[in-house]
Amino acid sequence: MLICEMRERVVQWRYSIQESLWFLPSVLTFTGAVLALVMVRIDHSLGLDQRESRFWAFGGGAEGARGVLQAIAGSLITVTGTVFSITIVTLQLASTQFTPRVLSTFTRDRGVQLVFGVFIATFTYAILVLREVRSKQDDFESFVPSISVLVAILLVLVCVGFLIYIIHHVAQMIRVPAVVERVVQDGERLINERFPSKIGDPIYANELIDPPSGKSHTVVRSTRAGYLQSIAVDALFGLATDGPMTIRLELLIGSFVFEGETIATIWPMTDSVHATLDTIRDSQILGAERTLAADVALPIRQLADIAIKALSPGINDPTTAVACIDRLGHLLLRMARLDDPPSAYCRQNSSVRLIVPSATIPYLLEEAFGQIRHFGANDAHVMAHLIDVLERMVELAPPARQFVIRQQAELCRSAIRRETVS
Repeated sequence: MLICEMRERVVQWRYSIQESLWFLPSVLTFTGAVLALVMVRIDHSLGLDQRESRFWAFGGGAEGARGVLQAIAGSLITVTGTVFSITIVTLQLASTQFTPRVLSTFTRDRGVQLVFGVFIATFTYAILVLREVRSKQDDFESFVPSISVLVAILLVLVCVGFLIYIIHHVAQMIRVPAVVERVVQDGERLINERFPSKIGDPIYANELIDPPSGKSHTVVRSTRAGYLQSIAVDALFGLATDGPMTIRLELLIGSFVFEGETIATIWPMTDSVHATLDTIRDSQILGAERTLAADVALPIRQLADIAIKALSPGINDPTTAVACIDRLGHLLLRMARLDDPPSAYCRQNSSVRLIVPSATIPYLLEEAFGQIRHFGANDAHVMAHLIDVLERMVELAPPARQFVIRQQAELCRSAIRRETVS
């Protein structure tokens, strides 16, 4: 069970690493340091500084090599600071123009991380090679690492290419279509992986037994607070029980868990109740914020927040709101074409029945359009487009989903009527 919990925590750690600006630059910096040591070793082995110069190697003396490496190191650390400043400004603009919820799509961007890594790695390489350059005036034997200096020059040319790239890339990544498209891609990935949930064999409502009254069931309360980021279901199915046991999880992934709040109910009671309670608590992965590891509703929330921000008087950008409504309709229609998540799950070789709350289509529709409907009620164009999107979704959705989508369209019409009367 510990392995199951660790596996889920590793998934969360992997997503936090992807969203960090330090991991890939750190790896590339270490690579640059290793490359410097290897190239200097090669220079020592070949001894090109002691032979006649080669046309493909650096032909300057010790002072020339020092000048080149010092120029490389000094200029690159300056350029890195400039790129970092541009990135910070980009994050600030994204937070102000869109929503703070989409900042992870910028910090997770591989282009930005790669540029930082290449610049810092080249700086590190130049510094480590510089310390090996020795002239006749020094106390040591003269040594000019010709090949190492040549590699430093080539790395600078690569950095120039990355500088041109990052100027273009930052200008593109701040555009509304690019931001919205990245959120949609996250949503599509989560739909493919997590909706409906694929955590075991399905058990449907008519096969479930309600929890008995009295003291024959146990309530599990959280000992910590935070956002529910993921659930280690493998650990729950791996519980050792004396007989069949049902675990009903009470909160959706993405919910905020208060300390002392009920997170699960189990029945019947087990002899090893304390170990069971600890396992259930440990299976709930809590964190300071919602993540894209398993939270299907988070991309929906991000797109809705961008639309709401666009409708605010300070931004006043209904075109962006319309674009978000289109994309929300796309994601929700994909979900509507899938089956409802099962009520509960079981697995072979496990006596545990697991009831997991799932993000249903009515819940996701309200999450997507509820606040847009409220804040956009006075914008005729936005509301007309929202109703049009919902009506088109009705035409394309399976018959079982059409009623709840029509309900959303009726709520939009009611919001327009209230706004007109007031």
